[in-house]
Amino acid sequence: MPHITIRYERATLYGEVWAEAVTKVAKRYGVSDVALRKICRKLAVPLPPLGYWAKIAAGRKLTTPPLPKHSGPTEIVSQRFVSDEAAEPDPEH
Repeated sequence: MPHITIRYERATLYGEVWAEAVTKVAKRYGVSDVALRKICRKLAVPLPPLGYWAKIAAGRKLTTPPLPKHSGPTEIVSQRFVSDEAAEPDPEH
């Protein structure tokens, strides 16, 4: 089975999660938003608080906290196996 390697870099994730919602960033990485939040926690990447994107949409100017110093890992590399077989079509579509 083939696999893909995904690299989560601390500074890159920080820029992405403060530029758009975690759910959108997670889709690009092919993981759930919960998984991406856990990765951000391991890399000490601060996340926008609840309601942040609603406030931005309403026109408020909010400050972005700086990326804090961190003595732990600066990246996480994971591999995920990908099936060669086509997924079964959804019977509802």
